[in-house]
Parts: sequence; structure tokens; C-alpha cells
Amino acid sequence: QSQWTQIMGSNPSIFKVEGAMRPVECVSYQMIRTVVQSEEYADSVPENPCEGSFMAALRALSGVTVDFDLPCEAEWEYACRAGNGEGYWGDGAVIKVDDYVPGRYLYSQADGKNTTISMSGETPPANSASLTPANATAIAGSYNKNNFGLYDMHGNVAEWCIDMYKADICSAEGKPIMKSSNIDDSATGGGTRRRHIVRGGSWTDKSGGTRSAYRHNVIFNKNLAMYGFRVKCTTGAK
Repeated sequence: QSQWTQIMGSNPSIFKVEGAMRPVECVSYQMIRTVVQSEEYADSVPENPCEGSFMAALRALSGVTVDFDLPCEAEWEYACRAGNGEGYWGDGAVIKVDDYVPGRYLYSQADGKNTTISMSGETPPANSASLTPANATAIAGSYNKNNFGLYDMHGNVAEWCIDMYKADICSAEGKPIMKSSNIDDSATGGGTRRRHIVRGGSWTDKSGGTRSAYRHNVIFNKNLAMYGFRVKCTTGAK
């Protein structure tokens, strides 16, 4: 949250108690990267972040020498798995769902097996404004890092990826899906217009929704308390 505030000048998050080191939430793909209205949404993802977005502002601060951006979902999943092919990072051993998830998810909240807080897709609980960080997001780094040194890949906030949504991603071959389904481009594979991928699940999901392979698609301008992101940073100058 402190990083977002430094870049954008305000904090959109709900869970602001001890918020400096909690993940920013209530941020949409639109706020992070595009800044275009729904009725103006293009059939393809802009190559570079649009002026007024978080990523554009971050690039400007770097002197536009570093290509800060969202990861594509293939990059996100590779980073999450950290060198092994299991559903959760670790030493490669099979992990029983609900026994151990290295991150904040629905049943790991402070009040234990909390079945009263439940989100389905894009619908927040009616009392979301009254929830505290103790039973919502966790401070970044509260759980162990993975083998690549990355924290919070599972749970906490579901993380936006650059890709437009496509049900079958095999044809993309690890490349970001940058065009909508009404454009015939077999090289990239078409995605669904206006919907983008989020990965990793959030504090509102059961453990199965935080697996490294779990995918969810969200309309690009949704800015609810379960959505956040991490920054991909290329090394070196353009």
C-alpha cells in the first residue's frame, strides 16, 4: 500500500490498518495499466501502459529505462511454482489441500475455520467494509518465501496478469494473450474482450483456489478487496 501511495498519491485499499506493508487491494486492471473506460475498451492490450496508470507512473520515475509491467500468466505460474511442478511451492512433495497452504486464504484467517466470509467470483461479502486486516489480508511476507525468494504467491490478494482471458491457453505457448477473441490471430490465440486473468487466489478463497494452476477471469475495471498485483521488472535498460 505504501508503494502504491507513493506512486499514485492515494490509497484505494479497504484494509488500511497497519496498511503500509499490506498488499494494495481494490485496484483494477484499468487502474494498474490501461486507464480506458469500458465502452472504449480496445480489442487488444496496449503494448505499453497508458498514461495515468500505475505502471506508466512507475516507469516515468525510473526514467523509462526499466520496463515495469504486469507478468503474463505463464510468467506468473513459473514464478509461483519456483522450479517444481506441484500445486503449491515447496520441495516437490505432494501436499494435501487444506493441510498446508503457504499464504493467507479463507481458512487460515485469524478466527480459524471461518465459513461466514465467502466470495464467489466478483461478489464481496456485504460486511466487507467492517472486516479488519486480522481476518482479511496479511502483511506482505507473513508466510515463508518460495525457492525463488518470492512471498505471497498463494492467497492474500489475487494477482492481475497482463493476459486477456482465454479458456484454452495451450496454443499461446507461454506467450501473453494480447488480443480479443474476435480477432483471428493464431499466433497469439484470441482472448475474451474486457476480461483479464487473475492468479493465485486471495484471502477470500478456499485453499483449492490458491493453487499455482488456478485461473480466474475478471472484467478489467473491477476493483474489489480481493484483487491486487505484483510488478514484473526487466533488468537493464531498453
